[in-house]
Amino acid sequence: MLTIFLTSLGMLSTLAGGFTAIYAHRSIRLLMGLSAGVLLSATFFDLLPESLLIAQKQQWNSKIILGIVIVGFWGSI
Repeated sequence: MLTIFLTSLGMLSTLAGGFTAIYAHRSIRLLMGLSAGVLLSATFFDLLPESLLIAQKQQWNSKIILGIVIVGFWGSI
């Protein structure tokens, strides 16, 4: 039952995003920037804690890992 609910929620959010893109075609650049920011922040908030835990298990300094993340982020811009 939970699977059906979560799948329906994903379908409805995708449908709402599609209608928003159609009706807000003048501000599509703002919507694309917002969606890119949401995607990047979700990636960082999901993957960064796991990478810091793995770094602690390997006895690496977490400041070095954060530095690598920042350099990689700025290098991709």
